[in-house]
Amino acid sequence: MPLKFMLRLIEHSLAFLLAIVALFDYFLAVNAPDFEAEQWTFLPPLTEADLPAEPRPESDSWYGVTLGSELGSVSSVADGDHPLDLARSVFESITTAAPGLAEIARLGSTDLDALDAVAGVAAVVAIERQQAWLAALKQRVLGQLISRDPTEEHWCVEEVGAALALSTGQARTRLAHAEQLSLRLPATWQALSDGALTPGQAEAIVKASFVLPDALLPAYESRVLPGAADQSSIGLARTAQRAAYCLDPATMQDKTARSIAERHVRVAPAGPGTAWLMALLPAADAHAVMSRLDCTAQSASKADSRSRDQLRADTLVAALLADSDILPANPGLRPSIQVTVGLDTLTGLDNLPGWLESYGPISADYARELAHDPTGTWRRLITDPRTGQLLDYGTTKYRPPAHLAEHVIERDGECAFPYCTHRARRSDLDHVQPFPNGPTAEHNLQPLHRRHHNAKTRNGWKNDRDPVTGHTEWTSPHGRRYTTRPTQRWPLPGEQPNTDDSG
Repeated sequence: MPLKFMLRLIEHSLAFLLAIVALFDYFLAVNAPDFEAEQWTFLPPLTEADLPAEPRPESDSWYGVTLGSELGSVSSVADGDHPLDLARSVFESITTAAPGLAEIARLGSTDLDALDAVAGVAAVVAIERQQAWLAALKQRVLGQLISRDPTEEHWCVEEVGAALALSTGQARTRLAHAEQLSLRLPATWQALSDGALTPGQAEAIVKASFVLPDALLPAYESRVLPGAADQSSIGLARTAQRAAYCLDPATMQDKTARSIAERHVRVAPAGPGTAWLMALLPAADAHAVMSRLDCTAQSASKADSRSRDQLRADTLVAALLADSDILPANPGLRPSIQVTVGLDTLTGLDNLPGWLESYGPISADYARELAHDPTGTWRRLITDPRTGQLLDYGTTKYRPPAHLAEHVIERDGECAFPYCTHRARRSDLDHVQPFPNGPTAEHNLQPLHRRHHNAKTRNGWKNDRDPVTGHTEWTSPHGRRYTTRPTQRWPLPGEQPNTDDSG
């Protein structure tokens, strides 16, 4: 520890001790060992002479950060030629400390209003970790309430619902999820308690686990938890669904068939003069409809003043209200969706899930059905049998040709920025290492949402992509590091669905 830093801490510690001694001497002088409430009015007021001098302000303060009751008015001290921001160092330690009451107390004793941007982000991360710990405790208690309820009707549902201002249905769902997490997914619960997962990430894992029998839950956690913290809640939900499909394909195919059989259309009131037209459709049909509406909106004249959303809505109404006496039982998918499926799955050698663009994993049966639809358009996606990554392309031109752009879009699927789920097909293609220092090649290209492209170009975000794993290491302008990894959409080498009869 630098000598100057130690001297400053000693100086402030001595000042604090002198203040304690002065107050102790003062109370002894007034000879009042027991202070009743009414006696306080007879005590003579303290004067400035009774208190030690205020420590001199720091002249080399970096951000003017002041911590509250923990470090008094200390804002920063010099470490050689570089200032050392105490607020930053304290919160960096808090974000890595195990959550618990002691860390909550440290947060509560800190002057949060005086934090700079760097320490403020660290403080938010620390608070998130504490909230995850508290959420895990709440889930544990709720899980015990439902599991220990001796009544056949589970009357604890009403008790919890009334206490938390929830409807009976909401309370029942909350208790079921808590029981699943705390009693049947111990590794996920522990990750939440440690602050390694957010409540939203843990909920994504829990929700996808209900379709599996208890015997498969340990294998499910072992597939989902690695890398879970690096994924958004939406991305993690897709990873969890894919794991469930692989572990119990027969159940998932049965549930897919039942869900498609329950397709329907409903109307619900919305704002003044509007209503929701809601349709529960097969996933491929829904995305085909949305893709067609997108194409129509994009092809509108520049003179058309309607927004994209207005154009989609108007196109849907015009199409549905057009005169037609034909109601096809199977209208076909039209060349507007994309499904990725392994060759072995397509030929029936295995039952690994397929992947529907913009939706996520689908059952092997559903993927095969879509593959044989004569109205669909299919692309051949070739993967390296050793790594499971798409094969490479390359070029020396700045703007990638169509085949290379399509390759990168298919490879990543979504924006490569941390926790962003913006579709790659609607993103910019960015050079990881700026051109011409970095080539226009598969390993040096990544899809970035326009805002995140600008964040990298203008705001100091930096990243480096591993060409083998596809993992990308990001560094923020404040020096914080994040890892992103593309969602697994096709089978990994050697991956096989579960064949255990117990599943």
